Amino acid sequence: MVWTCFSYYGVGKLLFIEGKMNSIKYISILTDNLDAFAEMMGLPECFFQQDNNLKHTANITKQWFAANNGMLSAWPSKSQI
Repeated sequence: MVWTCFSYYGVGKLLFIEGKMNSIKYISILTDNLDAFAEMMGLPECFFQQDNNLKHTANITKQWFAANNGMLSAWPSKSQI
């Protein structure tokens, strides 16, 4: 599995993930990479968008974003298109 982040200004590192991804591993990736990416891109703040996968919607993930001032964009569970 791979993980990356991107913005209007560029793309972050491509991370290769061993094994199955869960919310704990996901939070570890965010902790280790998100601030560095925002700093590299010169982003004073950013809105984070993710799908409704279970690791993204787990309470522990929501708590991490709340504790780290993560601004999550609302994302519909099903596309309106």
